[in-house]
Amino acid sequence: MARAYSVHAMGTTPPKLVVDLVERFERGRKVFLSADYKEEQLRAEFLNPFFESLGWDVSNKAGLTEVFKPVIHEESIKVAGATKAPDFRDIADSRRLTADGPGTG
Repeated sequence: MARAYSVHAMGTTPPKLVVDLVERFERGRKVFLSADYKEEQLRAEFLNPFFESLGWDVSNKAGLTEVFKPVIHEESIKVAGATKAPDFRDIADSRRLTADGPGTG
């Protein structure tokens, strides 16, 4: 049974791209949740556009060197004594956000 999601549930209007991504996911939900839909497809089609719509420079359009990139992909970090490699890590302005796709990390 498909679940209905409201992209306006938090009382704010999300960027149009986020609304479009949610609607696209709902239309293809069965395919996107199947084992045949790979993590790299998820990143390219959903996660990268989502984070870019929030202002992240996911693809390093600024051309910064590794030390200055605001988003780090697959960086090894220690979590509860284990080494993990989340898909994205935003390190801009000393705020740290780590994101990992489903079935990973």
